[in-house]
Amino acid sequence: DTGPIILSDTVGFISNLPHALVSAFHSTLEEVTNAQLLLHVIDSADERLDELKQQVDNVLDEIGAGEVPQILVFNKIDQTDFKPRYQVAGLNTPAKVWVSAINGEGEELLLKAIADYFIESHIQLRVKLPPKLAKLRASFYANQWVRSEFINESDGSMVVNLSLTLNQYNKLTSQKDFLDCEVL
Repeated sequence: DTGPIILSDTVGFISNLPHALVSAFHSTLEEVTNAQLLLHVIDSADERLDELKQQVDNVLDEIGAGEVPQILVFNKIDQTDFKPRYQVAGLNTPAKVWVSAINGEGEELLLKAIADYFIESHIQLRVKLPPKLAKLRASFYANQWVRSEFINESDGSMVVNLSLTLNQYNKLTSQKDFLDCEVL
């Protein structure tokens, strides 16, 4: 169980996006930096697909989302010779899926790629929090990472079982308060 899933469509990216425009849309684009997974949709019928992909990657880097995991979704295969397929992610390589949004070809492969990502990418973590870290515990709930918890009545500590992505784990472990937790 990965918990609730929120899908959000961001503003489309354009060629040579001026820095001022990136700044103007920064609050809109900020949700991309908090995403667990990006579906980077690419027009497979466009001859400039590599160039356009790179432009999107540049904007993602500029807004601080360059490290957010992606699945590359090559759409419009109905206009090409491509067939529906799913190329599993490799080391430092995102999964790739070829689909047609018009006729639904490859849809089941895209759903599988998304499910595979969430199944394989979640870390199960058990932490013991002293009472003084109640705010950190609240943030676990706000992020919907908590799978279960119990209170240790002898010392008032909380033992919390979490499920989070590697990206979320890296952000969590860089927080100062997390240093006061005991990982079990």
